[in-house]
Amino acid sequence: MVRSPKEVQHEILNGNVLKAAFILGWPMMVTSLMQTGYNLADTFWVGHLAKGSGVAIAALNVGWPLIFMFMSFAMGFGTAGTALVSQYTGAKNKKMVIKVSGQMLFFSMILSVILSVTGLALLPFIINAIGPPQSVTNITIAYTSIIFVSIPFMFITVVFTMILRGWGDTVTPMYLNGITLAINVILDPIMIFGWLGFPEMGVVGAALATLISRIIFAALSIHWLFSGRLEIRLTRESLRPDWGIVKRIIRIGLPSSIGMTFTSIGFVVLMFIVANVPYPDPVYALAAYGIGNRIINLTFIIVDGLAFSLTTIVGQNIGAGKYERAMESYWKIALASFSILWIFSAVFLIAPGPIISAFTNDPDTIKNGIVFMSIIPLGMPFFSLFRSSVGLFSGAGRTEFNMMMAIVRLWIMRLPLCYILGMSMGASGVWYGMAISNMLSALFGVILAQTVKIDRPVIEGSAEAS
Repeated sequence: MVRSPKEVQHEILNGNVLKAAFILGWPMMVTSLMQTGYNLADTFWVGHLAKGSGVAIAALNVGWPLIFMFMSFAMGFGTAGTALVSQYTGAKNKKMVIKVSGQMLFFSMILSVILSVTGLALLPFIINAIGPPQSVTNITIAYTSIIFVSIPFMFITVVFTMILRGWGDTVTPMYLNGITLAINVILDPIMIFGWLGFPEMGVVGAALATLISRIIFAALSIHWLFSGRLEIRLTRESLRPDWGIVKRIIRIGLPSSIGMTFTSIGFVVLMFIVANVPYPDPVYALAAYGIGNRIINLTFIIVDGLAFSLTTIVGQNIGAGKYERAMESYWKIALASFSILWIFSAVFLIAPGPIISAFTNDPDTIKNGIVFMSIIPLGMPFFSLFRSSVGLFSGAGRTEFNMMMAIVRLWIMRLPLCYILGMSMGASGVWYGMAISNMLSALFGVILAQTVKIDRPVIEGSAEAS
């Protein structure tokens, strides 16, 4: 049964913590599944091109870390929106919820245009620096250029989702994602293969389908925020710059954005390592990584849903002054997430072949994908502990610790391990480095969660000042 935001808020502050997490979390899990569906739909249809499917899949895989590098700014500042909205919600200050929401939208519009233009200008240099085979490079640039055009629309969807998440409404973003995913899935084969009179565009067609669906999502988001359809209703006055709130958004969001940016750059470096392993052929290592990683990310949807729930639960409880309940939520949700990922890991280790084969018919990609799926699941359950720690600090508005964890996990643990093991063992060494880094970063996250105090609301003394 779908609960109203008011009912959800009551459960968060007074009910069963795990029940509140799943009430909040299941729409976010469905939403994340649908967002992953954008990538999976592209990968599925491109993987069935008559010629060069392995090269096409590799191109998609090279391009997405670059897109994430720029999108990390939106997600980082979106975290600030969730922290502020959730804490003001817990403090029962709806006026400030609306004001913060308007400033989030205003700020994201400006930032997204700047990043979109910057990304388009730098794209050829970044792709060539990564150094994939030339056959992959040209397709990657064509695909990623179109996706960069969609960045302003993607920013709006991220901000819309994060605002409502902090308020306790995770159902509305799920509905919008369902509408636009259906549009994307329908357009993908039409534009990739040239059905219904369209020209056959291959990978470029997949990018155009994504662009169109993102534009529709952004337009509906704006309409719903200003039409009165939602409990949070914005006006023109909401968008008038309030530099005090904008500064607070930057102060809270910047560390998270920096951490996510370093993470995304790290994944670009990881892509460089995969693209230059001594064996197997880098094209098939990239393709195996692309398909395998997308499959693994499907299981992380559950963990992310619970972690995003944790962010809202922690934020609202801190806003209400219930600090012990906030920490209780962290431990219960972290252990539940660990148990769930342990089950998925066992399934992947038992049957990697059939899972990989569902996404491609290329024998070399399947062979290398099986190796990937036989190693990565070893570290999967530990990622849930790391992710829960991120959720804790996001809700508390202590995003400086998210930044610290992101940098340590990728730059101090993962990349050195992947490079050293990859250069000596080939692609399988990279996969072992990824698994080990998940284990070590989980330990680091739990230690921080035990030692850092979260009893300082980021809205303390600020509502009146703004």
